[in-house]
Amino acid sequence: MQAQTTRRLVLLPRFTTLVGAGTYYTKPVSIRPYGEAILSVWRGPDRGTSPTFNVVAQVSRDLASWANAQTFSPSSSTESTATFDVDAEWMRLRLVVGGTDPSVTSWCVGEFVERERR
Repeated sequence: MQAQTTRRLVLLPRFTTLVGAGTYYTKPVSIRPYGEAILSVWRGPDRGTSPTFNVVAQVSRDLASWANAQTFSPSSSTESTATFDVDAEWMRLRLVVGGTDPSVTSWCVGEFVERERR
């Protein structure tokens, strides 16, 4: 059996700060050769009143229609990791910041496992 190849992709650079309540998106990245994603998301200390932060990994076959693949809701000053299967051409992150006068500092990196060749 051949060892599977992985590739590290930075989806949200260290340390990205999002200021103000709203929805933010990263640029799409091609994930065509991969069958599995292992994403790690870090969230820094809370800023603002009752801040909320959700990170949604979204996948697409055509860059027009997006489906939610995995949702992260890391607590303040923690890292969250999830592994999930992917069967799409593209991936992006949807970052949702809520609260009053919030700002969130975060990063996200993924290890992508190549599909087995048959």
